[in-house]
Amino acid sequence: MKAIKSWQTQVREYFLQKMLRNIDLRRKAVTYDSAESIGILFDATELKNRETVIQFSKDLKQKGKKVKLLGFFNNKQEVGNFPFKAFNKNEVDWLMRPKSESAISFVNIPFDLMIGIYEGNNLPLEYIAALSKAHLRVGPYTDNTYCYDLMIDTEKRNLDHYINQVEFYLNRMNSSKHETATI
Repeated sequence: MKAIKSWQTQVREYFLQKMLRNIDLRRKAVTYDSAESIGILFDATELKNRETVIQFSKDLKQKGKKVKLLGFFNNKQEVGNFPFKAFNKNEVDWLMRPKSESAISFVNIPFDLMIGIYEGNNLPLEYIAALSKAHLRVGPYTDNTYCYDLMIDTEKRNLDHYINQVEFYLNRMNSSKHETATI
C-alpha cells in the first residue's frame, strides 16, 4: 500500500510539474491594503473551520475586499447547501486532482491575493494553489514549495492563530509604509 501511494504521488507530481511548465503565470507583489480581490481556499470538513473562515471572509468584506471562497470536504459530504462554493472527495481523481467545475473556475480567477487556510497537507487544495492565476499566493507551510509564494508555519496551532499570522506578515509586506534602503 505504501509503494502504491509513493507511485501515485510521483505520477501526480510529474503531471503537475508538466502543467506548471506550460502555463504562463505572472506573479507580482501585492500589498495587503491594495488587494481588491481575495480568494480563500480552505478545508471545510469541520464546522469550526467553516465558521472561522466565513467570519474572516466577512471581516475582509467589511474592509472593502471582494472575497470568493472555495471549500474542500475531505469526505463525501453533499456540497450544495453552503454559502460558498465547494467540492468533495467524489470530485477528486485518483491523483488527488480536483475535477469539479467550481475548483476549475477558482483556479482561473486572477485574484490579487489567494490565501490557503487549512492544517497539514491537503493535496487537492495544494493542487489548486499551485495552478492558481492569483498574483500572490499565501498558504501554510508545505514541502511542495511551488504551491505558495509565501508560506507560514504556525506549528500546528488553530486556524485563528494562523489567520492572525497571515494578516501580520501581509501587513508587514506593505512597502508603501517604508522607504527604500540605501546601499
